[in-house]
Formats: sequence, C-alpha cells, structure tokens
Amino acid sequence: LGFRPWEPSPPGKRKHFRKQGCTTASLTFVCPSPPGQALQEKVIRSKVGEKVSLPCCHEIPSSESLHKYRVYWQKNITDVVLAYSEGNMISKHKRYQQRTEMDPRNLTLWISPVEILDNGSYQCVVQRNSMVVKLSLLASDFSNPNITAEVTADSCDLTEMVIMCTSHGGFPKPKISGALNNVSVEWNASWVSKSSLSPYNVTGKLLLNVTKDVNITCSVEHNGFVKSTSWGCYHPVPLCASTVLLLEKSVCFKSVALEKKFLI
Repeated sequence: LGFRPWEPSPPGKRKHFRKQGCTTASLTFVCPSPPGQALQEKVIRSKVGEKVSLPCCHEIPSSESLHKYRVYWQKNITDVVLAYSEGNMISKHKRYQQRTEMDPRNLTLWISPVEILDNGSYQCVVQRNSMVVKLSLLASDFSNPNITAEVTADSCDLTEMVIMCTSHGGFPKPKISGALNNVSVEWNASWVSKSSLSPYNVTGKLLLNVTKDVNITCSVEHNGFVKSTSWGCYHPVPLCASTVLLLEKSVCFKSVALEKKFLI
C-alpha cells in the first residue's frame, strides 16, 4: 500500500469540517525586575482543564532552604493564592484548594486544572526572613519611698500612729516590704495604675502602737531593683510629753534613702 498525494476534491464534493471550540484562560504573571526598572509582565494562555505553571523568577539558593523565606503568590494584588512562611504553608485561598502547589526551590506555582475564574494577573512576592528583635521593657524607676506619720492617739502609756509609705511613677507593679526595729512587717498595700502597661503608684500603710523608740524601713522592689527609705523617731523625753515632738518631722523624724540592685 502506498500513499496517494493530496488532491483537492472536485467542486461540489468537498468535505466541510467544523472547527471545534475550546475555552482558554489567560494568566499574566509579573516578574520582579532590577531596581529602577519596570516590572516585566508575561502572558500564559491555557485551555480550561489543563495544568499550567507560573514562574516566580526567583530561585532559592542551594545553600539555603525555604525555611528562611516568606513567599506570597497573589492574584490581582488583593487575593492571596497561597503563602509560605518558614517552610510551612500559612494560607491558601479556598478557590485554589486541591488545585495548586509550589515548587520549594524555584517557587513556580502550578495550577491544575485551570478554571475560567483563574484569569487574571499573578505576582510572586519573596521576602527573606530577617532577625526579629523584641523590646522588653524591664523596669521604670520608682521615686524614693516617702514615709509620713500621723499621731491618732497619745497617752503616757503609748502613742498610736498611722505610718504611710508612698512611691510613684514606676513599672512594673512593685512589691512593698519593710521592717520595724529590724523585724519584718507587712504593709497594707494598694496600687494605682491606668493599665497593666502604665506606671504604678504604690501606697503602704501601718498602724502602730508606739511604746519605745522606733525605726521603720520601707522598700519598693521591682524587677530586681530596690529603693528603700528608713524613718526613725527617738524620744529624749517621756512618751506622755512626746506628742509635740512626734508632730515635728524636723526634730523627730529621720529619713535616709537607699537604692540597691539585685543581681538576677
């Protein structure tokens, strides 16, 4: 059997072929260009139902891995087709579920099967992970504790006093402690702050029945920093005659501010 050369059909006997229609999708992808140059656009045409690849125009160096990069494939600027961060997929558009995958080395986006709604402009955005620096506010200084005293009752046997210790403007929330004649005491403490990230004002309160000379220390501690003030009242005369002296801070009170920093 041999092949006969093609000959045109005689008039009236020519066969008419009907061209079959096919639906196409036009996908435009944008390649990044060197600084100062416009972005390069390339158009890829594909039949609906086929598999199409969109190059990212960027390749991960062989000495590195996808874990050091963030990659975003987006359509028409507004829709994220898929996104990777530190080697893991963190987002994929619901329309592209089960239809897309990305090459981990050259970042090419594969779409299969292509749908009519896939028409549009696609862009690959590549960012190299940089060092993340977190600023943690350790502390803001409190004022030196201020100790004041008020005599609420007085007799020859004892003197009743309310001792107040205040400090303000520091951060974070502090602890207030103290000692009476070198013995630890617990202050009735209260704190005031606009929010958990705002400076604090702290007030400590003690109710004392004084029968002898007293020395009180108030300490405000925050994040390993401590500020302390000592206050003393000494009685050179009998207690029943000491009310006036107790009310005169210049005679009766002695205040010394100390500041320490713990090694933590």
